[in-house]
Amino acid sequence: MRPVESLVVHALLLTLLVFSALMPRTASWMQLSAPGTLLIAVGQVLVEGARWLMIPAYIIAGVLLLIWLFQTTGPARPGSAPMARGRLARLIATGLATLGLAVAVALSMALPVFRFPLPTGPWAIGAAVYHWTDPGRAEIFSADPVAPREVMAQIWYTATEPLVTEPAPYVQDAAALWAAQARLHGLPPFALMHLGYVTTNATQVAPVSNERPAYPVLVFLEGLTGYRQMSSFQVEHLVSHGYIVMAIDHPYVAAMDLARPPVTDA
Repeated sequence: MRPVESLVVHALLLTLLVFSALMPRTASWMQLSAPGTLLIAVGQVLVEGARWLMIPAYIIAGVLLLIWLFQTTGPARPGSAPMARGRLARLIATGLATLGLAVAVALSMALPVFRFPLPTGPWAIGAAVYHWTDPGRAEIFSADPVAPREVMAQIWYTATEPLVTEPAPYVQDAAALWAAQARLHGLPPFALMHLGYVTTNATQVAPVSNERPAYPVLVFLEGLTGYRQMSSFQVEHLVSHGYIVMAIDHPYVAAMDLARPPVTDA
């Protein structure tokens, strides 16, 4: 799990313990654990970005806040009603929070926002993405008879350490690619969207290293239904040892092209 996601889970666990009376509410901050947990959840969405795997945790944070509001602002009733109301609220909170935590943690562990291993070579890694169009070559697979040939290409190269080291994303057009991959494998369109948060060890603003006059060039070819970034961890390892690697998305056989509905003439 990402750091703030883990913080959300721990805050939910603390709130669960407080609501179930397993921890005393002697400290004022414990009494405010429910609204505090919701604030942490909102902060996680703003800082790290929301993902569907954490929806159970988001829902339970909101439910706990509603129960907290009901307990603190609800009308008091004579006799044993307040005690019964509090017991029922704790029972509901305990059950929902336990279920929400279990589901959110299990999903996040099964489908994590992974990190690439650090390359072992001495060179930094740069990455550049190109959209090439050949107006002199017709696209024979297109329904448009005058459509030119278009290719998406990416080059990873040995670089000097840049002043700005914000990591490049694993996939630039993440929403389209992961939706296409999900359709190809019979998954819901949102199933792989969390991978849009994955970053690499490369940067898109790094200058090319001039330590050598030339570098060996390798060409990476994806398989059917693949995409140019699918072996990025191996590519980064090679580039860190002094190689330049180039890859393309093969038109009409890459993942996004095969996932598109067939084009029919009007």
